[in-house]
Amino acid sequence: MKESAWFDDFKRYLSEEPVPGIDFSKSREAICEKLEKRTVDRSARLRSKRLLVAAAVVACLVAYPVYALTYSYFRELKNSNDNIQVKFQTPTDEIRQLIEDKAAGDAYIESNFGEILRERYETLQPGEAEKIIVRDPEGDGKKFFTSVLFRPQYVDSLDAFADGLAGKEGFGSFRPAMELPGGFRFEKGVYYYTGDYYMTEDEMEALMAEAERNGQNYAVKQITHTDEIERVVTCYKNELDEGATLSVHVQYNSFDTYILPEGSEAEELDLNGIGIVAYGLPDKDGNFTRKAYNLVANDMFYLFQFSKDIGNDSATEIISAFIGLQ
Repeated sequence: MKESAWFDDFKRYLSEEPVPGIDFSKSREAICEKLEKRTVDRSARLRSKRLLVAAAVVACLVAYPVYALTYSYFRELKNSNDNIQVKFQTPTDEIRQLIEDKAAGDAYIESNFGEILRERYETLQPGEAEKIIVRDPEGDGKKFFTSVLFRPQYVDSLDAFADGLAGKEGFGSFRPAMELPGGFRFEKGVYYYTGDYYMTEDEMEALMAEAERNGQNYAVKQITHTDEIERVVTCYKNELDEGATLSVHVQYNSFDTYILPEGSEAEELDLNGIGIVAYGLPDKDGNFTRKAYNLVANDMFYLFQFSKDIGNDSATEIISAFIGLQ
């Protein structure tokens, strides 16, 4: 099903049986932008030339925010003031089709523009981002594939990382731990700032037409970031178990809905009255050897991603230590 047809069905569904509690005022392009924005981390794979990763797998890794029609699994988390609401669900057929369409675009760009992406990535300074736009060869001239390149600016000093959050909205009191139970020790942190990633098809057409007049078959939009931090990621490595890592994503606001990896079974855990949604994450072979934990605490939304399944008891001990220091 084409993206436009899916969205028309989506609108009809909402007019007949609206799902409460979700903002469906987003345009089709905005929904696609939500999917794409969560792929900015893919630039880290450019160096190893592993760009061709299906968006369905990326969705599992990053927990895409999307708007879906039905709930095959549903879990809502709220903070103490009801300011953060998070709904979890497994993908529907419609969402799977949207993700497959995104994967097709990623595959086309990698096959035809992979070397260009790698070259452009190397020219980016840490913290810089840009959006690459190409025409869909099967489109009607108004359909595009896009790819976001982002070069993270890592901070390898815990004090410097925490100091960089001072005075930032929502993160003024945030200070991650240097060490966590089980041998995990702070390695680096990175800030993700809000930026002008979203573009309408008319804006992409204008950029693409100008590029084609200059003899290029792709267009580039430089991403401008604000000084507003959208989320932070704190990375840990395990000194007792080589290869075991932990990344903690923290943000003081939340998307409406997070999709769970297809085939993953969600668990509901309790940590001293705090609800946690735990689920498996697939590795490159599709085996659920890793695990993620989502929760709301301290007026913040947390996503803990472990490179190995260390068991719920050990994971919740680490989570408790991390959020207890905030």
